[in-house]
Amino acid sequence: EPMAGMEAYRDYLRTALRKPDAAQQANVRGKVGLRFAINKDGRPYQIVTTKSLGYGCNEEAIRLVLEGDFWTQGQENFVELEVEF
Repeated sequence: EPMAGMEAYRDYLRTALRKPDAAQQANVRGKVGLRFAINKDGRPYQIVTTKSLGYGCNEEAIRLVLEGDFWTQGQENFVELEVEF
């Protein structure tokens, strides 16, 4: 999960979101789905769009994930590992 917690991360997403001009002009609404892994440094990588809106929304969602708070490292039996979110 994000280091600051999910509630703070949701607040970040709401305030940092910049709806692309193309999406505004086309009156696009909805959610973009992303799947990604978190490396041992807490940074997201291998980002894949699982639900697309187009009109620049997918790229904006990826930007938000990459520029957001670092994530906590995944652990299993006290061993740090890369996890998918």
